[in-house]
Amino acid sequence: MALHILNARQVRTAPVGTHADGGGLFLTVKAAGASWVLRVTAPDGRRREMGPGPALRTTLPAAGETFTQARRLADKVRKLLSESRDPVEARESDRNAAKAQTADRKATVGVCRASFSTWANDTGAARRGLTPSKRASHTARTTRFTSSRRLPLQSLDRY
Repeated sequence: MALHILNARQVRTAPVGTHADGGGLFLTVKAAGASWVLRVTAPDGRRREMGPGPALRTTLPAAGETFTQARRLADKVRKLLSESRDPVEARESDRNAAKAQTADRKATVGVCRASFSTWANDTGAARRGLTPSKRASHTARTTRFTSSRRLPLQSLDRY
């Protein structure tokens, strides 16, 4: 299977249509614009299409940058396929993990805001002029969330 067939100039000047870059990566050019499409077969036999993003064709460096990004994503997807993982499901699980981490951060900020008045060293922060919301935001940014995810939320009510 030939990879990296297109170069930056071909991406920039490609006519309307579908142009193969090899390994299931295609440049789709329409009158309104261009985009990259990655077509793969999942380990369970289903055909999958992923959209790495738009293909910027305004300048030669922009064209080169977008097809480099598309090729990097295609390489990651091929690696997932070699591990017998469905790339679309892996992307969705990554998104769900990011949402869970965001929820953890929001919960920690809420606990910090509720608990600041009871903390012993709160007077130093008050002297520096930090409001409770700024202190909560700072604590949430500097706290390691991997360990707090293992604890039930009720155990985070103090310290």
